Amino acid sequence: MGAISLGLTVLGLLVDYFRWTQLTPMVLAWAALLGVLVVFAFVNFQAEGLTVLDALARLWERYPWLPRIEDPGTTGEDGAWHLDGESLRGPVLATWGVISMVLWGLAWLWRLVLGAGAPWPLRRKLKVALGAGAAAWLAFVAIYLLSSETFHDGPVRWLLTFAALCALPVIVSMYSLTVAHALGRLSDRLAEGVVEIHPA
Repeated sequence: MGAISLGLTVLGLLVDYFRWTQLTPMVLAWAALLGVLVVFAFVNFQAEGLTVLDALARLWERYPWLPRIEDPGTTGEDGAWHLDGESLRGPVLATWGVISMVLWGLAWLWRLVLGAGAPWPLRRKLKVALGAGAAAWLAFVAIYLLSSETFHDGPVRWLLTFAALCALPVIVSMYSLTVAHALGRLSDRLAEGVVEIHPA
């Protein structure tokens, strides 16, 4: 019984970690969209943005322990950057694994401190993703309307571009949330099996 219980516990932890590997693309997709939104706002409000960047640069220089950008060794003899799939695959997979591990650890810390709580239904999670996509689209539109810059293309094309940008993380979220939801149910079933073997 002890070996079975230990096996189920380890398997449940592995399934839970794999669940976060499927949620990581969603987190990165929304982070990328937020970055695009910040850049778009900076381009359209350069005076305010330069003031903020100058303050951040001064703050960064004040603390030498903050990370600095160094040459990763991907430059050729001509001084140009040379990146290919082989050179990127390793760092990308390692970063994916590390981010998943960090998110997995934070999730466990959240459960230990605040408790597990009732899981959200999948439909509610998807509605939140759709709502976030709509809010991001409205933010793009607001920046577009408030900007004093001259846009060379018509408003319809820009509105469609904003919609496409916001749709990408929503689509990724639909995949990530659906797979993670199924893996979460599997992890719960494994936990229930451990409880049945060792009832309180």
